[in-house]
Amino acid sequence: MNYIELEHELSHKKRTIKDLINYIKTRASGTTPNYSLLLGAGASYSSGIKTGVELVNDWRKEVYFRLSGDNNYEIDKAQQYFLKNEGSWYSLGNEYSSLFEKKFDLPSQRRRFVEEQVDKKLPSIGYSYLVSLTNISNKYFDTIYTTNFDDLINEAFYQFSQTRPIICAHDSSVNSISISSSRPKVIKLHGDYLFNDIKSTLRETESLESNIKNKLIEFSKEYGLIVIGYAGNDRSIMDVINFLLKTEDYLKNGIYWCLRKGDSINPELRRLLWKDRVYYVEIDGFDQVMAEFHHGLIGELSLKDNFTDSKRDAIVSSFTEDKFLLCNSSSLISNDIEKLKKHKTDLDISNLIRELSGNDKNNDDGETLSETDFKNLLSLDNLIKCKNLSSAKIQAESYIANCQNEDVKTKYIKKLIFINDELGFNEQALKLCDKLIELDEFNANFAMNKALNYKDNTERCKYISSVISKFENVYFFHNFLVNSGIREHKNASGKSFFSFDRLLEALDRSIVLEPSLENPAWILKLDVLELKFDSNQNLKTKKDREDIDSISKEILDSIKNSNPMSLIYYEAKMHNFIYDGKYETGTSIINELTNLLAISRNKKQKDIIDMICNLYLKLSSDENSTTSKSDLDNFVKSEMATNKKYIVQPSMLAVKAKHAINVERNIHKFLEITTTLSKSNNSEHWAEFIVSAFSDVGQDYNKAENYLTSIKDSISKQFYNDLMYSISIDNSKYDLALNFLDEAYNNGMSTDDYYIKKSFALLKAARFQEVISLVNINLQSIKSKSSIDTLIINRECSNKKLNKRIDDLAVRNIVSRALSKSLVLCAECLLDQEVKIKRTLQKISENDYLKLHIFSSWPVIPREYIDDLLISRVSSISKTDAA
Repeated sequence: MNYIELEHELSHKKRTIKDLINYIKTRASGTTPNYSLLLGAGASYSSGIKTGVELVNDWRKEVYFRLSGDNNYEIDKAQQYFLKNEGSWYSLGNEYSSLFEKKFDLPSQRRRFVEEQVDKKLPSIGYSYLVSLTNISNKYFDTIYTTNFDDLINEAFYQFSQTRPIICAHDSSVNSISISSSRPKVIKLHGDYLFNDIKSTLRETESLESNIKNKLIEFSKEYGLIVIGYAGNDRSIMDVINFLLKTEDYLKNGIYWCLRKGDSINPELRRLLWKDRVYYVEIDGFDQVMAEFHHGLIGELSLKDNFTDSKRDAIVSSFTEDKFLLCNSSSLISNDIEKLKKHKTDLDISNLIRELSGNDKNNDDGETLSETDFKNLLSLDNLIKCKNLSSAKIQAESYIANCQNEDVKTKYIKKLIFINDELGFNEQALKLCDKLIELDEFNANFAMNKALNYKDNTERCKYISSVISKFENVYFFHNFLVNSGIREHKNASGKSFFSFDRLLEALDRSIVLEPSLENPAWILKLDVLELKFDSNQNLKTKKDREDIDSISKEILDSIKNSNPMSLIYYEAKMHNFIYDGKYETGTSIINELTNLLAISRNKKQKDIIDMICNLYLKLSSDENSTTSKSDLDNFVKSEMATNKKYIVQPSMLAVKAKHAINVERNIHKFLEITTTLSKSNNSEHWAEFIVSAFSDVGQDYNKAENYLTSIKDSISKQFYNDLMYSISIDNSKYDLALNFLDEAYNNGMSTDDYYIKKSFALLKAARFQEVISLVNINLQSIKSKSSIDTLIINRECSNKKLNKRIDDLAVRNIVSRALSKSLVLCAECLLDQEVKIKRTLQKISENDYLKLHIFSSWPVIPREYIDDLLISRVSSISKTDAA
């Protein structure tokens, strides 16, 4: 039966959207909803997920060709063929489930197919209306049932609401949901695509799990039901609904089944619509009806938060692109999308104004722009943001050719330099840099711009050296020279262009020119000294240590004399070059910062909290302390950590996540807090921590990758590729990991890190001979002693895997140097010192339990030692959850 036939047969059962809005609005208590929602596949269509009808059409044709051998396909012919010849598995009443089961043999295959269908899909605008309608101040809905496997509802809540819904995708988890809970409740009737036990085949969808069935019955005692995008093909759900309609005690507010004009009505739904308390409502689609609900109950859509989060920005962009032409069928959606476009444009304009306003004190090429030039620059920014770089290049070249004002022309040229760099047109970018310099050869920013376009570090340093005389009195250019020199020292295998003494000389000149503590040269000086002493293997005597302490004290005293309450002073005290790693030193700095907190203004207080949290994170990883856990526990329970002013600061969330895993040993809580951290502003500062949590501990590689994609524009290319390398390693995609590693190295990763990570990837991939060759060829070029020891570990592990003799002396020297407990542990594993291995692992895991999950992926550490500790962890988690 089609919809037109239904209208003729059951015209008395038809209700309008306006009727339904009135029923939803008239709440008995003013806050308790009248209705729950049941969403089917139709609700996900405008989010880019195929409907059941589309999938059935694809599968029917494919299975028909495979079984019949007939190349002439017609729907009726195929259905008749299946009914006649394949009756053992085919069901005309539920083609979706029967064909799905025939196409895929195994549950894991079906799960992977569903995962591919829903992966990286963004919620349509209808879901933003839905989230708004569950707001505590409005709360027209608070229970949503869905037959869908996707994560669109949850994603919409995370992006557009501070409220976190209760998500139940397992029969065992639904029991704990209370009907009186104030949080929105999302119940996935057929499971979640992340799990193998999704219900998708004919046998599986014939009955609901008992707990979910009971919860559906319980909730129906209070609420009516509004059905959207669901065809009623699952016997399991239809059986429960038919059961509930047998008594007046359930579904007192009725069932309102939303249908579109083009819908086919199956016999089961037709029979249901004949029953008392069941009505149907004509709609254009999920998004359109949610827009009608929202405007009728609340008003226009208001997403007040700035769309600065990359994923949220992508969702809003998908709204404004309107691929499914929702604006054509709904004036309400059209009006809301126009407002979103204007808001988004206002933000783009605001960002461009900020860029052009000269906030960077190094930028001295400011010029009032005409309205035309401003619009041109905004247009270029939009093309760049949409990755439409070829069009942006053509447009920028046109603007430059037609621009008469030299100051404005520099802005166009800078945009074009960036575009060429993104496109990989390095020679063109360098020529454009020369054009800038021709316009003003004594502009330090233009010279720095050109230097940055040299991809080779040594070439960059040579260029800087050739122009330094022009900028002898520009302090930030000296700092730029030093940053470039540090990068070259980390990457150069031979002699570096700038010596350490030359770098220190440049910093002294910078401080003379700009002696204030705002000058980064103070901390840069510590960076250079650390690199110098770490690189020189001969500077390791007692006298050398005394010299280091003397230089450190001199720098600290200079900063302290300038301003003893400056955060730069404490940043210097926490610097690796000065901070001796002693637990007592860390706690002493925390005490000083705590005293400073009490007398500081609000903005400074937040920076102090960040410093204190960073110190606690550092102390919680201290391999030698026996008090780190208790101190971390005391801090998390302290007045400072529970103060509303600081409780949502990213650094505080990181500390609480570390507390959850190190002290409470609660993995679920650790991942939950880390997820909250990942959605906070400026979460990119914690990207390494977040990715490690999702990938190493949660083993949720898609979540780690999606998070990283969302912050890609906020981090350097090197950092992005480095973290993608880590995710790929954890996910056993070693060739992909090596590709990301090469990209990270091309974008500035140090030589030491590159060879360590490359040898590790090859080791994980069981390419042992390649590890041995790589280490032997490059070991002499490695500068850091800890890096040398790490490479030796990877080489000797490869020898051991190949049943070759290990270099016993080299491994024992690692133990005697004891640069870190982790290196000692690895050496003990190579030497098969079982008692010591267990003792060292126990000590490390007691203080920093997070490391245990990282160790579990290290080939050098036998898995059985890790498993023993993980088993005890599982036991403790069970007790915690039970409590």
